Amino acid sequence: MTDQSSHSKELESSENAQVSEEESAPKRFSFLLNSSVLVAVASSLLGTALGAFITGWYGLTLERQRYEYSLIQKAVETQDYHQAATRLKFLVDTGIIRSLNANAIRDLAEKDASSIPVYPPLIAKSSTPKTNPFPDYTVFVCDTQWKESSAIEMAKEIINSLSSMKRVGEVKFEQWNDYSVVPLDKLQNKFTIIIDPYEGSEVDSIKNQVQKIKNLPPIQVLDNPGKETKWRLSLILCPSN
Repeated sequence: MTDQSSHSKELESSENAQVSEEESAPKRFSFLLNSSVLVAVASSLLGTALGAFITGWYGLTLERQRYEYSLIQKAVETQDYHQAATRLKFLVDTGIIRSLNANAIRDLAEKDASSIPVYPPLIAKSSTPKTNPFPDYTVFVCDTQWKESSAIEMAKEIINSLSSMKRVGEVKFEQWNDYSVVPLDKLQNKFTIIIDPYEGSEVDSIKNQVQKIKNLPPIQVLDNPGKETKWRLSLILCPSN
C-alpha cells in the first residue's frame, strides 16, 4: 500500500513537472521574442541617432565653411592687395578661419600678397611702354550697384572688351560715388562715356566695342564737367536694379 502511494506521488510529481515545463516554454519563447524585438528597436534607435549625428555634424561643418568663405570674400573686397593680405592674416591669426585651409591662406597673405584675387581689381589691364601712347580707361560701377553681381559681371565684360582693343593703354576698375561731378539721376540706367574735348574720336571705337554686351544700358556721352583727366576716359556703368 505504501509502495503504491509512493509511486502515485512520483507519477503526479512527474506530470506536474512536465506541465510546468510546458507552461514555461511559451514564457521562454516570449522572453526571447521580446529580447529580439528590443535588440532590433535598440539597433534602429542607435542607427537613427548615429545618422542624425552625422547629418547634423556635416550640416554644421558646411555652414561653418560657408561662413568662413563669406568672411574671406569680404576681406578681398578692396582695391589694395596689402589691405586684403592684412585682413586675411587677421582672420587666420585670430582663429576665425579654422575649417578651411588656414595655413595656405596665411602663406598667401605673407609671401605672395599680389596674387590675392582682390575684388574688384584695381588695375584690370596694365599699361606697357608699347601701349603708353594709347588712351587709358577707368570703368566705374555706381556705388548703388556695387554689391549687385549682375552689374559687376557686366563691368567685367566691358573691361574684357576694352582690353582686347588694339589702341588701349591701362584699364582700371573703380566705384563711382562722386555725384557732385555728375549727379546720380543723370547716370541712372545708363552707360556713360565722359570725355575731354580732344577725346571725342575714341567714342565710336568704344561704342562699337561694347555694343554686343547683353543688357547693356543705353549709351550716353558727356563732356567732362570736372577736372581734366588727360587721355583717360571714364566709363560709368549704372544699370537699373
